Amino acid sequence: MFVFNKKGDILSKFTDRLTELREKRGLSKQALADLLEINRVTYSNWELGKSQPNFVSLAQIAKLFGVSTDYLLGLTNVNSHQSNHEEKLNEFYKKRETLLQDFKNKFSGLLYQLMETHADNLLTQEEVDKFLRNTVNHINIFFDLDKEENYFEKEVQYWRRNYEHINKFDEDYVDELVTNPSIRNDSIKFGNNIETNNPKSNKLDDNEK
Repeated sequence: MFVFNKKGDILSKFTDRLTELREKRGLSKQALADLLEINRVTYSNWELGKSQPNFVSLAQIAKLFGVSTDYLLGLTNVNSHQSNHEEKLNEFYKKRETLLQDFKNKFSGLLYQLMETHADNLLTQEEVDKFLRNTVNHINIFFDLDKEENYFEKEVQYWRRNYEHINKFDEDYVDELVTNPSIRNDSIKFGNNIETNNPKSNKLDDNEK
C-alpha cells in the first residue's frame, strides 16, 4: 500500500495518472483489468481511489505502460520512457563509435608492428606486401564485404526478425492481447493473480459490490 500525506496527494495523482495512461492506450477498464488478471471492481476501485494496488501490481502497471512507479505515483512529472529515450540513443551511438575506433586503433597497431618488424630487417618487402594483400582479402571474406548482403546487414536483419521475442510488451503486443482472447489466454502472466493470492482484497471488493 502507498504512504500518503495528510492531503492524500499521492493517491489523487495516482488515480489521475492511471486513468490518463489507460485512456491514452485506448483500453477499457475491463480490458486493463483482464491484462492485470484482476476483476473489474478491483481495478475500478483503484481509479476511484477506494483502494490501492500492492507494490507488485504497481510494478506491473508501470511495466505495461512503459513508465516508472514514481511517475505513476506523481512523485515526478517526467515519464521515464521519454526521458531515457535520448540518453539511451546517445549511449548506443557512443558505443558504436567506440567499437569502430577500437577496431581502427587495433588495425593501425598491427600495421605499425608490421612496419617496425620490416624496418628491423626481420621481414622482406615482399612478405610485407603479401601480408597486406592477404589482410585486406581476409577482412572482405570475414565480413562478406564482396557479397550482396554483408555480415553487418545479415546481423541487422537477424536481430530485427527476432526483436519481437525480446520486446513482449510493446503497443502492438498489448493491442493484440486486448482484441484477441486466445492470445491473451496464452500470454505470459503478469505476476501473481491478485484474486487468488490476496483473499482479503477479494472480501473488501465483495463488500463494496
